[in-house]
Order: sequence, then C-alpha cells, then structure tokens
Amino acid sequence: MLNKIKIENFQSHENTEIDLSSGVNIIHGLSQAGKTAIFRALNWVFFNRPSGFHFHSSFATKPYTKVSLLFDNARISFQKTEKTATYFLETKDGYKEFSVVGTSVPEEIQRVLNISEINIANQLDNPFFILNSPGEIGRIFNSITNSEKADEFVSTLTSFINRRKTYISTLETQANELQQQVDAIAKIEKFDKDFKRYSFLQEKEYSLNNDIQKIKEKMKLLDKKQKFILRIDVQLLDTMVQSLSRIESQVTSNLNKINHLKSLFDRLQKAQQNTTMFQNKLNKMGHVVKLYEDQIEMLSKINMELKQKTELIRDLNLIIDLTNSIDDKHISLKKLKHEYQKELSTTGICPFCFSKINQKTLQENL
Repeated sequence: MLNKIKIENFQSHENTEIDLSSGVNIIHGLSQAGKTAIFRALNWVFFNRPSGFHFHSSFATKPYTKVSLLFDNARISFQKTEKTATYFLETKDGYKEFSVVGTSVPEEIQRVLNISEINIANQLDNPFFILNSPGEIGRIFNSITNSEKADEFVSTLTSFINRRKTYISTLETQANELQQQVDAIAKIEKFDKDFKRYSFLQEKEYSLNNDIQKIKEKMKLLDKKQKFILRIDVQLLDTMVQSLSRIESQVTSNLNKINHLKSLFDRLQKAQQNTTMFQNKLNKMGHVVKLYEDQIEMLSKINMELKQKTELIRDLNLIIDLTNSIDDKHISLKKLKHEYQKELSTTGICPFCFSKINQKTLQENL
C-alpha cells in the first residue's frame, strides 16, 4: 500500500509531503493550488512521462526534480536533472540505483509498483468498460490477465516452429541430395573413401532425425499450451458475458427511468399548455379586473375613512371615560373632605402642628 508521497521542485510543489491512509484518499483545494500536479507527479514516477525537464519548478533552488513514494515494504524515488534520470529502490534487501534513458522504466521498479495504465483514470475519460469498443475491452482483459504475453509466446513459438519446419524441409532436401550423391558414389571405384562419406552422411541424418524428434516433442508441448490458452480464453469469455449481462441489466433499468422521466416531461408540457390557455383567458378578462381594481380602490378609501372615524369615536369614548372618572374622584374627594372635617371637629387638634383649632379656623383652612 502507498503510505506517503514526497514531491520536490515539481511544478508548483517545492517540498510537499502527503501522508495517505488506507482506503480512499481525497485531495481537495482551491483552483491552481496544485492538485493536478500531484496526479502528474505520480504518473511521472509510474511511467516516466512526460519526457524532458519542463516540469522543473521555476522557483527551485536545487537543480533537480524528485518524487518519492513510500510503500509498506519499499521506497521508490525518481530524480531527474537536465542531463540525467535515475530511479532509486530501497527494500529490506538493500539499495539500488537505475539510470534510465528516454521514457523507459526498469523492470524491477515496475514489479514493485505493480501499476499499469488501467489503474489510472483521467478526469475526462469515458466511463470504464461501458463505452469501450470490443477491441479495447479485449486489450484490457489481455492486460489484466497477461494474455498478451501468452499471445506473444504463441506467436514467437509458432514462428520458431515454422522456421524449424523450413529448416527440416531444407535438411530433408539436402539428405535426398546427399543420398543421390551416395548412390552416385557407390558406382565409383574408390569405395572406401565414399563409404566413409556415406557413414558421415548417415551420422548427419541420424542427428537430423534427432532434431526432428525434438521439434515434434516441442510441437506436442505447444499444442498442449495452445489448448490451455484456449481454455483460459473460454473462461475469460464467460466472465465477459456475465459482466456484459449485468451491464445490459443496468442499461435496461436506466432506460426505464428515462422513459418515466419522458412521461413526466410530457405531463409538464401539457400543464404548461394549460397554463398558457389560462393566461390568455386572464388577458381577455383584463377590463373586468380593471373595473374590480377601481372598486377595490374606492372601498379602500371608504375603509380608511371608517378607520379614521373609528379612531375618533375611540378617542371620544376615552375622553368620556376620563371625564366620568374625574367626576367619581371629585365626589370621593368631597366625601373624604367632609369626613376629615368631621374628624377635626371631633378632635379639635391639628394633626400636623398639634395646635387647637375651632370651627372658624377649620372653615378658613378647608
């Protein structure tokens, strides 16, 4: 699992370290913050592309660009200058360096990364496996199952067998020619010398027969491997058929949803037509509405006048209530004054200065 990414002097990243967690990791940020540059840096390590040195940061103080990936059991770094490009591999077995030319990636680095272009999806790519052509789907399956290597092996072995067959045919022709020569030599007096030559040819024929037998054994082995490859292809085909069936079911479901949406859209169009008809009727009734508006305006004025008069009546009621309250209090005050006067007449002493008062003084003060 990839645990950490370190990017040095790559586009907008001077010295960036990103710690990753298990599962799905999401990198978010503002536009032009360098999110896509992280994706390009990973592709640069995976596939050594793009070539050149234009991605080197303009603000960099060091003459190299470097991206390091930390895995559970290894650390891979890729460093590039204007003239050199080097992969570094650190594992429990030791430390290795690989100088590369062009856009090649060392096989040992590829084995540790274990990533191909199938594992990478760009922003504007079509949905995986849905819109691909049959040829593209076949290439994807071959890439996943490494069947292209088997095809290459079969092609190489077939070419080898064809060459060997041609070689055997040539040897058989030569053997026939040699046999004819042996027959001719038999008629010559120097039988001993010719006999030795004949023995030599027999030995050569025996060697050729051994070669033919070995080639036949290899052809049998090839037939077995071809049958095995065909059996694998049938299994892959079954898997593809099942996947396509599931995709077809999903497409059917989506079509049903689309038809339902289309029905809703038709109903919406009808509703819009009804709304248009209703609007036309409203336009025809415009003069009636205008008359109603004038009457409503007149009623509004009458209502305002009623409100004003209602407020005036409420104010008059308040004044009347206040007048009644004053009269009541005046009567109560007279009663209190009478009682106070009666009390003073009884006691004959002022409650404030405690002086004696008579009836005349009481009348003057009250």
